[in-house]
Amino acid sequence: MRADQTSTKNYQLFSDYHTHPQGHRVQSYTQALLQPWADSARRLGLLDIAFTDHDRYHAGIDFDEIERLRDRNPDLQIRAGIELDNDPIHSAAGRNWIEKHWDKLDFVLGSIHFLDRDDQMFDSVPDGAAQFEGRNIDAIYANYFSRVREIAATGLIDCLAHLDLVKNVEGMRVSVPVTERIAGADGDCRGDERIASPRQSL
Repeated sequence: MRADQTSTKNYQLFSDYHTHPQGHRVQSYTQALLQPWADSARRLGLLDIAFTDHDRYHAGIDFDEIERLRDRNPDLQIRAGIELDNDPIHSAAGRNWIEKHWDKLDFVLGSIHFLDRDDQMFDSVPDGAAQFEGRNIDAIYANYFSRVREIAATGLIDCLAHLDLVKNVEGMRVSVPVTERIAGADGDCRGDERIASPRQSL
């Protein structure tokens, strides 16, 4: 199909592996918190969902509650997951938690939310964009994708979340193709084998 053509096919999303039941704060997993997510997935026709709260909120995750939810919703594939980002303050503890609970986790997202400031996500609206005022856009992209490669190389993630998040900052248009930014100078964007190979449970 040419780029200027419109597809007439209807596509049905069957899974969602990027959800935040805790709502960006620590809330203990309970059936009252999680069941609405299962209900919503069913209404949308989803067959497969993963809970992937940010690692800084790992204290709220309860694998027993996830198992109870699975028992109550046998028609859905419900996965225990987490989103590991590059939070300079909290991600070290998050990585330790992931390593400790690796066998209980079905899915780990990796993401980049921090660049120039340790205390502020660059994609926070509207204040985050102020980090980049007067900065060279290509240099910002290079910084962003170097961090993407770093988190991929940890071997702790199964998938990269919102890989192009940096372009959502107002005025961010880059001259070098994004694929080259991802691959880096050597053209190699591979990390640990666990990124290249899906988990057995997926």
